[in-house]
Amino acid sequence: VAAHKPLAGIAATTLTSTWYANLIAKNVGGYASFETGTAATFLGKMASGEWWDTVRNDDYVNDQIRVALYNVDLQNNIVPFSDGGITLKTSALEGVLKDAVDKTIYTDVVVSPPLAADVSTANRTARRLPIPWSATRVGAVIYTDATGTVS
Repeated sequence: VAAHKPLAGIAATTLTSTWYANLIAKNVGGYASFETGTAATFLGKMASGEWWDTVRNDDYVNDQIRVALYNVDLQNNIVPFSDGGITLKTSALEGVLKDAVDKTIYTDVVVSPPLAADVSTANRTARRLPIPWSATRVGAVIYTDATGTVS
């Protein structure tokens, strides 16, 4: 669950500082009432220690890539193993990654499709097209330390 969000219709738990520390130590998120008297979700990590939005966003993008690449197959009688066919698949991939950039999931996306002539015989025989890509996760701010000097 995302950090710092109110939940409509859900009663918040009041946590002691010890309970809260124990939950944080185990990467458990929750919904509690804090010192301000307002209830909100906290932490936002998975049991693995990864932030929940990172997992959700990567899963979303990977799912969208699978759908977009499959749609290329559905919309074409055949996708030839040629530079033109590679362009069809690459365009679908780039569309999904552009959407991920627009949604501030990723930045610095690089897609490096091969030329048909450069695809290995093993991949050609298996009809497998590798299209390497990379991106940087944008991430999110959870904690803010504001420091200053007053004179």
